[in-house]
Amino acid sequence: MSREALKFLQISDLHLGAGLAGGRLKLPYDKIQIRAREMREVVKTAIELARNEAVEAMLIPGDLWEQDGVSLEDINYILDYFERAQIPILIAPGNHDYYYPSSHYNDNLIASTCRRRWPSNVHIFRDYEFDHIMLPELPEVVFSGFAYRSASEVHIRLLESRVETPDAALHICLLHGSRDNNLPNGKMRTLPFSDADLLNQPFDWTALGHYHRHSIIQDDQGRIRAAYTGAASAFSLNETEAGGALLGVVRPGGVKPDELKLIQLDARRIHHLSMDITGCAHTQAVEERIEAGLRAGNVGKDDIALVELTGAYPPGSRIFLSEDFIRSACWFLRVETERVLPEWSLEGLSEVNPRTTEGLFIARIKQMMEDADRRGDTIERQRLQHAMQYGLNALHSRPINVR
Repeated sequence: MSREALKFLQISDLHLGAGLAGGRLKLPYDKIQIRAREMREVVKTAIELARNEAVEAMLIPGDLWEQDGVSLEDINYILDYFERAQIPILIAPGNHDYYYPSSHYNDNLIASTCRRRWPSNVHIFRDYEFDHIMLPELPEVVFSGFAYRSASEVHIRLLESRVETPDAALHICLLHGSRDNNLPNGKMRTLPFSDADLLNQPFDWTALGHYHRHSIIQDDQGRIRAAYTGAASAFSLNETEAGGALLGVVRPGGVKPDELKLIQLDARRIHHLSMDITGCAHTQAVEERIEAGLRAGNVGKDDIALVELTGAYPPGSRIFLSEDFIRSACWFLRVETERVLPEWSLEGLSEVNPRTTEGLFIARIKQMMEDADRRGDTIERQRLQHAMQYGLNALHSRPINVR
């Protein structure tokens, strides 16, 4: 009897071994060690989920690790837990964990470095073209995939022509590539495809990797035919939207929307927030403004947050957040103050030498504002207030933020 369904779990873009010290987050060494361990433990969490949910196959469409940063400890961890899964695991190497002679996907290398080989339940696509796998334990299912051979962009459009696959009841594809018209900022465009080209393929399901945000592709009958899981764990400012694992049931023709579920694997979230501190006159007021912003942004105690302060602050004052506040706000908080500008006021500029360019400018602005006040022109007065801020920032070689 033909197979009618396949229950699967999909994860991608774990990026084990990714550098956590750089970027704007600037995690300290102790936090980096904790975070690297947590990212690795996502593998264990996914395997436990697969076993608890009686999943029949696990799909990994690329970027399981970072080729230049992954350690042998990471690899041994993966090998251990993949072997414990006791279900077929299919991997299509992406542009960060690409397959080449010195890759950890090479069994000969693994045998010499780890004294072991990939478990028999793990099936890796190693060809630089579509390959097709049929497994004895999953009759009537064809898995198709493609392996990157380097970190370079791949310009070929694999899905432009219809892919010929062996006959089967179900056709599953693993693809690490870029969906047209959906490229995130700063993301490499590689192995591109259009929705139309993907939907024209014989695949009932395409497990997509590369984009770090969850999204789906549906056909005109409402069936989900493909999906990006999103990053399995958050490690940079690009992962501010929750990803995790996709648990689904694929049937001939696709996946019903009520049979696909996104499950969080990583307890921590990364938040990138901007907060205007105009009106704050001292550090404690700034801390209160940040606390309110963290609450409004649903930043949990176990989360990571980068807060970018904007607006104006009294000139001559210094924003110096207390260590107790930083530690108690969330698991890791970084605050940037570079975009905060001085809040110039006429009252605070009374001692400026009236013969200097700055003094002449202030006197002229003050006269124009008084004229606006006599006319009752509040809009003009506000414009002049802004003009004073722009002019004084320019005279003091500070950045000018349009108000």
